[in-house]
Amino acid sequence: MHLKKTRRNGRIYLSVVQNYREGGRTRTKTIESIGYVDTLGKTYSDPIAHFQAYVESLNEQRRAQNPPIELRFAADSEIDPDHVASARWGCAIALAYLDALGVHDYFDARAGHRGFPPHAGRIFELLASERIIHVASKRESWERRASFPRPCNFSLTEVYQALPCFAAHDEGLIRAMNAAYRRIRGSRRRAQTYVVLSPAAFAETGDVASAHKAAASQVGGMAMILDEDTIPVSYRFVSSRPTPDEFAALAREARRDTGAARAVVIASRASDIEQTMAALGAQGDGFIFYRPLKSAVPELQSWVDDPQGYIATQSGSYKVKSRLTSVNASDATVPVKELVLWGRDFAQRTRLRRTNAVEQRSTPPETGREDASLAPVDQLSVTEAHLVDSRSGEPPLASGKANTSKDADDPRHSHRAAPPADLDGYLYLVTSETKQPEAVIFHLYREIWRLAEPFQVLESDFSPSPYPVSHDQHIQAHFLICYTAFFALRLLRADMGWRYNAAQVADALLRMEGAYLDENWFLFSYRSDITDAIEEAAGVDVARRLRTPPEIRRDIARARSHIEHSE
Repeated sequence: MHLKKTRRNGRIYLSVVQNYREGGRTRTKTIESIGYVDTLGKTYSDPIAHFQAYVESLNEQRRAQNPPIELRFAADSEIDPDHVASARWGCAIALAYLDALGVHDYFDARAGHRGFPPHAGRIFELLASERIIHVASKRESWERRASFPRPCNFSLTEVYQALPCFAAHDEGLIRAMNAAYRRIRGSRRRAQTYVVLSPAAFAETGDVASAHKAAASQVGGMAMILDEDTIPVSYRFVSSRPTPDEFAALAREARRDTGAARAVVIASRASDIEQTMAALGAQGDGFIFYRPLKSAVPELQSWVDDPQGYIATQSGSYKVKSRLTSVNASDATVPVKELVLWGRDFAQRTRLRRTNAVEQRSTPPETGREDASLAPVDQLSVTEAHLVDSRSGEPPLASGKANTSKDADDPRHSHRAAPPADLDGYLYLVTSETKQPEAVIFHLYREIWRLAEPFQVLESDFSPSPYPVSHDQHIQAHFLICYTAFFALRLLRADMGWRYNAAQVADALLRMEGAYLDENWFLFSYRSDITDAIEEAAGVDVARRLRTPPEIRRDIARARSHIEHSE
């Protein structure tokens, strides 16, 4: 608030007013009318000085007492087309984590340098924070820029112009984020590292080596390298079905990147799984692999279907069992643990999807291309199967996986019947980690679906763009944005004590959106145990109903400081 002096017919009128921003303009609200200076001079020797001090005391009281906010609306109030309709508080928290990982500092230090176009840093912040919350195309993210916590004065063309910059400096940003992580969290634990392969992100055009700078247009997916605490360290482009030699090379690269003594590879597909197990075991590394039950031998199907040996929850919604056995390959015997998990909800969703798929299969697509959602359930790709259950936070269903047998992709077998009903809802894994509890194994594998969602390549992202970007650069930039988003989300979940899965946290961040009221105030009405945990982890006020954009920007800095100094 401040003292306003208005001239009226040669006289000065005093009032207490407050400025605020609305619709990109500064507006003024009268808090209190005082009177004319010449009249007030009969009471006060210096009316202006007196009421200046009065306004300062009001400001001190406001700061100390947290006074109520008074907003008035006429019953027939209309929507102002110039104001921002919403403010995304969840996006602000995501942005604070990106700041703590050094993203803002990395681009800010290079602003104006050759190869860094204007707004490059802000564009990256926009795309990465959006990707933390939900999967959206670059156009959709840009269209929502008005509600982004920081000004986004750039065009869609400039968004695409920045992609080559991201592609050219991906390794530099990864190093900067690792340095920031070490600074705020200390040295990483190095006894063990994990290599998590996301399902195929897009169609590949040939085989590639697992080099970070491999031709992106030939890549089928990515391999995320995580430290012992499952926090990202780096990533590699990989083919959609890596060979045993590629798996072994990935494990060695992971050990080199992290300094770990041992790597555990987690994947849902392999070209020759027995040989892959043997190759990893021969060099002292481990694995957690999904295997489809529909192509399994009858003995395994019988063991899965046999109720003997299962341990069920009290409600009966889940049951699990395991056994120790071995796999023979290349004259080597590899000891493994087989695990199977059944969930009632998994089974129900599997049957529902099969029913819907059968109905949709009889209806030809309206467009000229085959839509993934119309594919038969037993032919869905791994990525699609994961995405169906992504918001449930549960492991993907076994019956929704792609067949990894030799004839899995043979069109002559596409007429095969769906898995038996009594195998619906079962997830079968084989692992070298024979001493790990079943719950730990399933939890580690379950994280794959979170890789499948943000790293998928959206067709709308790669349709004709307003600025020509090579396909390779576009893919590299896309994966860097996704990796950065994944890193920030993992850090947030770690700060929350891993109490909630990625889908729950992302969904909560998405719902933390405020609706515009008046005078630059936004009302936030969504609250849950998860949003409380998010705000506690970020060190900001919990469940606050009203915020202004300046307060949101202030709290981003406050959250960053808290994140950087958390123990």
